[in-house]
Amino acid sequence: MPPPHSKLQRPDLLHRTFAACLLLKALNALLELGTAAILWLIAPGSVGPWLRTLTAGELAEDPKDLFANWLVAAGGRYSAHTQHFAILYLLFHGTIKLVLVFLLWRRKPWAYPLSAGVLALFLAYLLIRWSQTHAVVLVPLAGFDLVLIGLILRENRRIKLGPVNP
Repeated sequence: MPPPHSKLQRPDLLHRTFAACLLLKALNALLELGTAAILWLIAPGSVGPWLRTLTAGELAEDPKDLFANWLVAAGGRYSAHTQHFAILYLLFHGTIKLVLVFLLWRRKPWAYPLSAGVLALFLAYLLIRWSQTHAVVLVPLAGFDLVLIGLILRENRRIKLGPVNP
């Protein structure tokens, strides 16, 4: 009998990790589509005043609060153009991710390299945005996509060749 954490159990763990990552990616895609729908309903001119009202109490306590001041500044920059870009980006990005996850769940052989390639393009875009903005939130998103690309390629190899030894 193999020890509890042997190489024989590792591919099963990686397969379960792959399935969990696909579920997270699907939930993220649905969140993006829902966010796009909500943005569609919000008048751009109402965002700034709403954020000022939302942060007023915090800024009264601490006028130097970085996050509250960032929200107020972001609300001041939020325009119809910004809204349209955000809606289109979220619709495009969310729809593509949802389709890719669906194809991977259906185990379409051609979906594995396609998904890895598309995620690599999304990853490249994230890294370009990070180099321009240094937004910390992009780092874990990029890391997740990088791990998922590796899991997709490994799952593709597992399906084509049978069990893979690490």
